[in-house]
Amino acid sequence: ATFQSSAKFPCGTVTAHFTLKKGVFSELAFSGDFVGARPAGELAARLIGRRPEDLADEDAGTYFDGTTAGDLMQLFR
Repeated sequence: ATFQSSAKFPCGTVTAHFTLKKGVFSELAFSGDFVGARPAGELAARLIGRRPEDLADEDAGTYFDGTTAGDLMQLFR
């Protein structure tokens, strides 16, 4: 199934566009007016083929300033 979810975080507003197949990301992209030190597309690429919970293993603040992986999990619930 394909989903789109948005939320406001310390870094700005983040929208996740994603498709889950058998509980893993087959497509994932982030858009919005957020600030981060690294391109969010790098994080999206790292998560393809993995479950949303695997975001907990990533340093979300590198991609979304002042935002934790726990914060971003709101987008996938």
